[in-house]
Amino acid sequence: NYDLRTLAGSLADKGVEAYMGVMGVYLENTRHQEWESDHPELLSFGCNGRMNLNVLKRFKDGTYYEDFFVEKVLAALEDYGFAGLHVSDFFCPPEHSICNGDFSTDMLEQFAEHSGILWPKNIAEGLGSDEIEDINARQKYIWNSLRSEWIQFYVWRWERFWGKVAAALHSHGKKVMVNNA
Repeated sequence: NYDLRTLAGSLADKGVEAYMGVMGVYLENTRHQEWESDHPELLSFGCNGRMNLNVLKRFKDGTYYEDFFVEKVLAALEDYGFAGLHVSDFFCPPEHSICNGDFSTDMLEQFAEHSGILWPKNIAEGLGSDEIEDINARQKYIWNSLRSEWIQFYVWRWERFWGKVAAALHSHGKKVMVNNA
């Protein structure tokens, strides 16, 4: 840790901006206990059956992950002397694409809060359960009946996420680069 901080400081002294890079791959505790394992409410299954962190979700207490993320990123950037944040591939895993993404109770609740959607009985009754049958029913219903609204919701969520991150970092003189489709 000290060597990394020294390196970032030495580079800055030479006029080179060093960025903290973040990737989002969850390795299911392959090499060590991962932070995500302690927060399963933030995980979601993708279309490939793998679990990954969904940065748009909320903690059990209802607070948004993005607020926690901003706080931790700012602390790390300041501690290490990085010029900014570089988010690379798999921060937003491709299995969380809009059509095959996260149809968990949390995301459906956020969608309903944002759009005012009222769920039909069969979908509403399954909220609170994130079993695969419920997820598949939600995905099918949304993609067939509310596709445009779902896409607009995701655009709004990503704008909100990155807007919050960028505003916080910019207010501290830091930069943000996102390299992800």
